[in-house]
Order: sequence, then C-alpha cells, then structure tokens
Amino acid sequence: MRKIVFVDIDGTIIDCSRGLHKPTLATEESFRKLKEEGNLVFIASGRAKCLVPESVKALKPSGYLLANGAYAEIDGKVIFSETMSKDVKRRIIAFADRNDCAYYLETADAIYTRDLDLPLHKKFAQAWDVCNCYRDDGYHEDLGINIGMLAIRDDDLLVDRVYEELLPYVNINRHGSMYSFDINIKGMSKGEGIKKILDVLNIAKEDSFAFGDGYNDIEMFETVGKGIAVQNAVDELKEVAADITMDVSDDGFTHGLKKYRLIK
Repeated sequence: MRKIVFVDIDGTIIDCSRGLHKPTLATEESFRKLKEEGNLVFIASGRAKCLVPESVKALKPSGYLLANGAYAEIDGKVIFSETMSKDVKRRIIAFADRNDCAYYLETADAIYTRDLDLPLHKKFAQAWDVCNCYRDDGYHEDLGINIGMLAIRDDDLLVDRVYEELLPYVNINRHGSMYSFDINIKGMSKGEGIKKILDVLNIAKEDSFAFGDGYNDIEMFETVGKGIAVQNAVDELKEVAADITMDVSDDGFTHGLKKYRLIK
C-alpha cells in the first residue's frame, strides 16, 4: 500500500531563525525518493500558499495542506478552501488596531496587513524570510481569507489578552516562544485537513505519517498513524509524538523517513 507523509515547513525542514533558509540536499533527495517509491508527500503548514518559499515549492510535493488545514491542493488542483466570516475578520482588525499590533489576513495569493512601514511588521516579515506577498492596500471584506496572523510587542500580558479576546471566535496557535500567532478558523486544524485528504485519496490512517515541531502540529500528530517530532520541537508536541527524530539542522526529516523504511 502506498504511504502518505505530511511534513511541516518551519522548524521541520527549514529554520530561518537558525540560518537554515532552504531545504537541504538530503531533504530534496528524500522528496524525490518518496515519490519514486509511489508514495505521496504533502507540505503541511500554517503558511498561506503565497508564503511558501520557492525553495520549498521546488521540492515538487504531491500536494499542499496550508493555512493550518483550511486550504489544500493535490497535483495543483484546489480540493478545498475554507474562509473566515466577516465578523471574525473585523474582530482581528479591531484587536490589532486597539493594541497597536500587526495583523495579517491571508489568501492563497496575497497577505493583507495594515502598514508595511510598521516596525513590528518589518521585524515579523524578516523573520519569515518572504516579503513579496505582503500588501497594505486592496483589502476588502469579500476576500476569501483562509487564515490570519497577529504580531504583537514583547508583552506577556498582551499574549494573555490575545487569547482572552479572540479565542471565543477563532483557534489560536502561538509561534513557539515568539510574540506572534496563527489565527485559525474555528474548528480548522491540520488534523481536520488531513482527515479530508485521506478520505479523498482513500488512504488508511495507518498508512499516514507526519513530521513537525510546533503547537499547530499537535492535531496533525493526533490524526495520522505515526507522528514524528524533530528534536527541536516544543515539549507539548513531543508528548503526543510516536517518536522523536534528530534536529532539523541534522536532517531529522530524512533520518525519520529512513528509520521507518519510507525511503532507503
């Protein structure tokens, strides 16, 4: 039976915060070998399509599960795209305006923010290593927004306020220890997206694997047959992982694939 592998981007096959700005040659080879064996490999990320680095797209995955489960493609064809309500979008913008935050409302093609000159935005955009998809014009409420983000000042009290004011309306995943968050459609997660993909492709849960490092990978690990955390993953993900592989900087993804004989 063919297998399907879901792999996160940030902290799992690249790590911009530590200077790993593109997949290694070992990762490139692993993608090629997986597909040569007749298996499927999906990028599974909180990023919108436009925020996926070109170096990751060059891996030519079988498909994408993006926006933390709200958007998916298989062989270049969109199979689902869930979007936010107008009320939720208004609440995100209002919170950002009240608290002087940078907000991001993301489609597959562009990311809309308040002000490209905002120092907080410049810091955030640099950290994510992709700047050409951000816009501070052209936003309107009828745009199909798959996911949002917030970047806030380094203030733990404001972190609490993010959850207190927005959690009743959205799901929230913090970006590790950073002062930024994915703002997800209520009920959306990588896990829910994977369920849809497995159903469309008629692949059994036991034939599915996932690799990740962050809080937004927890539901993914709880959904697949085997979730494998890289060594640099957050403790909460390691607790639900079936196994822990090597650090992202040591090609943990490739080592995990070889351990479970998904590639030679």
